[in-house]
Amino acid sequence: MFSKFLLTIKNLTDSNETIKFYVAKNLKDNSYLYKNKSKIILNEEFFNQPHEVTFRSLSEIIKLVGNKYYFVRGKKIDTIIDKLKGDTSISIKLTLGNCIIYKVNQSILVVKEH
Repeated sequence: MFSKFLLTIKNLTDSNETIKFYVAKNLKDNSYLYKNKSKIILNEEFFNQPHEVTFRSLSEIIKLVGNKYYFVRGKKIDTIIDKLKGDTSISIKLTLGNCIIYKVNQSILVVKEH
């Protein structure tokens, strides 16, 4: 029984490492970080990833741009993702974690709130 528990832990660790890889790939391929780390532009492919990858990627971005030590609450990230994935014909302005998130057409701009 104990060996089965260890196998489960190993599988979860492997899955976590895989998700971390795809989060880093998503951030590299689908976002542009300005040098002063106060702005990030996300292209439309950023949200076309699996939910967990999008969730963790957006959490990292808000933590980085908002200059926070802790991540923002998961429920709030889910709400933001749902709103940003919604209707593409409207402009959206949201705030979360010391950041302002603008959606204009197919691009998303995450800016540090002053």
